[in-house]
Amino acid sequence: MNTDKQRLAIAVILVVTGLCTVRAARAGVAVAPLRQEISVAPGRTERFRITITNRVRDRARARPERVHIQLADVAVSETGHLSFPEPGSMPRSASNWITLNSTELLIRPGESEIIEGTIAAPHHAAGEYYSAVLVTLGSQGETEGGVTLTYRIASGLFVTVTGRSFPRRAKITRCEIVWPQLDGEKIVQPVHSRPPEVVVALENTGQARFRATGRVRILDENSRTVFLTPLRSNRSRVFGGDSRIFRTSLDKPLPTGQYQLHVEMDYESHWGKARHREAFEITPELALILEQVAAESHGRPDGDLLRATPESLRCVVMPGAFRSIGVVVKNTSEYTVPVSAAITGQDEGPAPEKWWSVEPGTFELTAGSRRSLVLLLRVPTDINREEQGFSLVLRAMQPDGTVSELRVPINVAIWAGR
Repeated sequence: MNTDKQRLAIAVILVVTGLCTVRAARAGVAVAPLRQEISVAPGRTERFRITITNRVRDRARARPERVHIQLADVAVSETGHLSFPEPGSMPRSASNWITLNSTELLIRPGESEIIEGTIAAPHHAAGEYYSAVLVTLGSQGETEGGVTLTYRIASGLFVTVTGRSFPRRAKITRCEIVWPQLDGEKIVQPVHSRPPEVVVALENTGQARFRATGRVRILDENSRTVFLTPLRSNRSRVFGGDSRIFRTSLDKPLPTGQYQLHVEMDYESHWGKARHREAFEITPELALILEQVAAESHGRPDGDLLRATPESLRCVVMPGAFRSIGVVVKNTSEYTVPVSAAITGQDEGPAPEKWWSVEPGTFELTAGSRRSLVLLLRVPTDINREEQGFSLVLRAMQPDGTVSELRVPINVAIWAGR
């Protein structure tokens, strides 16, 4: 083996609707739907369909596409990272109930094939279960560094066995403020690399999934609110039995003294919310850290006003490809702000206006509201670079006239089909 160019096989999960936010797939191949909600009675069967299309975007490169279809379970880590373990390995798996009518297809350019599946729910089953149909492309790509790319698209199956309703339940199992490492009064770790954070773990103690949101409030010795901010997570949907980490930066200077930390988590229940309260102390050393955080952020646009989901984007595309990507922007403040959105490029990189357009480019967000943006990517046919870097830049005008800026990095990997 040539040690200068060793091959590393990497499976790239490009799309899982309802699970992943970024909707990016290999040019020419589409899977629909990318997520299905399926209800089935205990002891009964239900059918579903998935359409796989070999789209023709470049007739000169058009060719039949061979795909392999298989079932997998769905797992989400506490930090929100997605994985697809073996079918039947997860507690709320529906994979063992599912049969597919085909596992291999050869799809001609411009044509579609339909995969049919049957779900047979056991008599004893009740509640929500999950599975995924993985569509793996037979063709592979290779980078100049010798990395082999395997393209895989997943269609999520959210199965509800009817007959019983399960209330949403949750509890906070962990709540702490994580500070930079201290050695006496000396800060060992730079605060800009790891500012103080409030970290909260929320556990779904029921069987019904939910989307969770939360906020942190800090009160001083006189019970006055001195800090209020929303919590964020890599994935806000929490399956039954799972836990999820939510966090936010503590970036406001607070003087030495005694404080109360109040955390409130909404998990889509009509009966209540998960709450946690605890007392903590700001020592002179910790007050110094907060002052340093504020000093380093002073004069810079602050992205805390806006939140973007996902926080970064990556696309694997072919020259000449067209792609549509969704980004959700949230106003975390308590007032209405005008927002502008634009794509910028890196130094010596391509002109972003020839690659991208954003819809809408300007809009208004009321307090706590969200807006979906569509990023349209058109890759030139004559491009030959492996990687291209861009940023989605979001700017919001605050009532005092200052501008808050948030940048979402975008990496575009070009695969020329070698």
